[in-house]
Amino acid sequence: MFLPFQSVGASPDYHCDSHMTGNVLATSSAGSLRTCRLISSGPMNLCNFRFLRCSSFSQSLPLLSATCVVWLEHLQGRSKFLKYSVNPRCTLKQEEEKMLRLETLYEKTREELRRKEDRYCKEMEEKQQLELHSKNLEMELITLRKLLRQVEEEREETQKQLSQEKSARALQEGILNNHLWRQKELEEETRRTIEKNSEVGDLSQQLEKESKTCMQLKAQNSSLREELSTMRESHEQLEKSECQLKEEVAKLKHHLETSMVDRSLIEQYKREVEERAAQEIRQKLEEVNLFLQTQAVSQDRLEQIRASHHASLRNQLKHRIRDLECELDRIKNTQQDGIFQQESTHAEVERYKELYLEELKIRRRLGNKLERSNERLAEANAKLLQERCRNKALFTSSIVSGGLAESPVQYSTELGHLGNSLTLNRSLSLGGSFLSPTWNALSSRNRVEAYMAKVSILKQCSQLLLKNIHKQSYVF
Repeated sequence: MFLPFQSVGASPDYHCDSHMTGNVLATSSAGSLRTCRLISSGPMNLCNFRFLRCSSFSQSLPLLSATCVVWLEHLQGRSKFLKYSVNPRCTLKQEEEKMLRLETLYEKTREELRRKEDRYCKEMEEKQQLELHSKNLEMELITLRKLLRQVEEEREETQKQLSQEKSARALQEGILNNHLWRQKELEEETRRTIEKNSEVGDLSQQLEKESKTCMQLKAQNSSLREELSTMRESHEQLEKSECQLKEEVAKLKHHLETSMVDRSLIEQYKREVEERAAQEIRQKLEEVNLFLQTQAVSQDRLEQIRASHHASLRNQLKHRIRDLECELDRIKNTQQDGIFQQESTHAEVERYKELYLEELKIRRRLGNKLERSNERLAEANAKLLQERCRNKALFTSSIVSGGLAESPVQYSTELGHLGNSLTLNRSLSLGGSFLSPTWNALSSRNRVEAYMAKVSILKQCSQLLLKNIHKQSYVF
């Protein structure tokens, strides 16, 4: 009876025990077969082979071939020895029967060895395929690490861009607040100018009133002058009348002289005429003097009022003109400052528009990069799923030891969990953050959180791949 590959103990030696007639044979082969021991007990019992431990199947093949050669040599010597025994016929028949059984056993063992060699070749091919697969996985791991490094660099770039965007937004808010403050100041200045304009209107109305009063005074002055001219005319008429009276007196004197009128009557008449003329002249002169005095007083008063009014009005107008000139200069300066501020804000707005357009381009470029990375991850996921199916098919078809048979199943299940986690995480956290229609409406914080989730998922994937590759290398 043949018992192949019974694994017991932890000894590194290889033993082959066979009970025969007390003979002990030892053979050794270089490297693979260390010890082969044959022990015989009883006449021609069946062989019991026990292999305690074999590190690889290639070491068991020369052991079995050497065992078979030793058995054949021993049987040939045994047959020669039995030819000269007491019962040659019985022993020869028994020996021939045993030889036949041993030959059939040898054929069976050789066929089994051939089958084991074929299986060993298949296992070696599978091992080579698995080594190639492990190398491919290592290359994929290297590419994933490079991709992870690129993603981290892109994350740093996006963080820098977000910090720049925050600083630009803070600066823009400060500029807008300054612009609003300037606009409020301009509104206050316009309100003050409106008030000043209203004051100027009041002053212009007052000036019109004063000009009207001045015109009235001028009209009074002209009327007084007309009266003075009339008085002068009357004075001239009186003077003319006085001259006429003098002429009449002279005529009367001449007439008296000529007519020889009583002198006393003439003198009386003359005195009466002179008194009456002198009285009239005195009255007229008093009236003229009184009129001239009143006119002079009114003229002086008018001149004083006019001078004081003109002086006060001139001073007010000078002060008002000076204030208005200062106000106008200040308004011009504020308007120039406002125009300059508007131009600067317009230039800053244009610059921020350009920065915003550049940021949009950078975001689109980053979105394209993330889309390409998602496609690469999807391709890697598909490759991993294909490799999982292929490994499952390979390891289910192979029959190997317990540790080798359990590890591929575990590896394939872990690969399956890895592929499922990659697919699920990609669909949950990476698929829609940068490619959704509401991409422009997302805040910077959500984009950074999605990006950090993607980086953590890539790190987990790389760690799982490293762990599975280490397990695979340990199994083989």
